[in-house]
Amino acid sequence: MIKLKKDDLEEYLNSKELDSKMEGRLRFTLIYKNLLYFSILIILFIMSLIFVRKVYLFSSIFTNINIIILIIYFTSFIISIILLGYLLMHIYQSWKTKVEWKKLSYSKNKRLDITIFIFSWISILLFIVTFIITPCTISGSSMEDTYQDGDKILCSHIYFDINNNDIIIFDASNYSYSQKPELYIKRAVAVEYDVLRFTNNSLYVNDILVCEELDNYQFLNIIGSEKKDDLYKEFIVPKDMIVAIGDNRINSYDSRSFGMINMDDLYGKVIFPVRGYN
Repeated sequence: MIKLKKDDLEEYLNSKELDSKMEGRLRFTLIYKNLLYFSILIILFIMSLIFVRKVYLFSSIFTNINIIILIIYFTSFIISIILLGYLLMHIYQSWKTKVEWKKLSYSKNKRLDITIFIFSWISILLFIVTFIITPCTISGSSMEDTYQDGDKILCSHIYFDINNNDIIIFDASNYSYSQKPELYIKRAVAVEYDVLRFTNNSLYVNDILVCEELDNYQFLNIIGSEKKDDLYKEFIVPKDMIVAIGDNRINSYDSRSFGMINMDDLYGKVIFPVRGYN
C-alpha cells in the first residue's frame, strides 16, 4: 500500500498553491486506494458466500471454537466493507458540496484509516488461509509412519490435478459415520481411469501393488459393488473419483470402508510438512 507523509499532505491542503503531482497523490490516497480495497473485499466476500462450505470446513479445523472463527471471518469482511463504503460515500458527498471537500475527506480518511486497515487485512488473511494455503495439524494415527499425531502440514487449494501417491485432505461428512463436517487426510492410491485389480488378497493399481491383506469385502467396498463376481474383474476408476487409503493400513478408516471419494469433496493437497515428516 502506498503511503504519503501526513505532514506533506496537510501542508499541501493548507496551502493555496496548486501542485499536479500532490493532487494526483491526494486523489490516490482518498479515492483510488479506497476503491481498490473496497472492490477486492467485495469480490472476496462474494467468493466466500459462494463457497461457504469451504469456509465452514476451514472453521472445523478449530474444533472447539469453529463458530467463533466463522463469526470473525464474516464479521471482519462486513465491518471492512461498511467502513469503506461509508468513507467513499462521505468523500463523494463532500466533493458534491465543493466546500473544502479535500480537507474534509482527508480528515475522515485519517480517522478511519487504521481501523479499515486492521479489519481489511484480517479479512484478506483469513481468505488466504481458507482458499489458498492452510496450516493444519494431524489428528490420529491413520497416516503413520508418514505423519504422526500432532504433526504440522501445509495444505494447498491451488493444484492442477491429483496424481497417484499425492496426500489429500477431503471433507468426510459424506463418508464418516457422524456425517458432520470434518477433514480426513489420506493418500490417493488411485485416480480416475486407473485400473484396479484384486489378486491374492492384495490391491493392484495399474499392475502395481499398493495394498496387501485386503479382504473381499473391502475390495467390493472400494469399487462400490455387492456382487462377488466382480472380485476378480479389472475395474476402471470412474471420472472425478479417487481411491484414498491411509498409510497405516492396519488402523485407517478409508476407501476400504466407505468407497471412493468424489473430487468435489476435496479440500486440498498436502504440499509441505512443517514439522515431524518421515
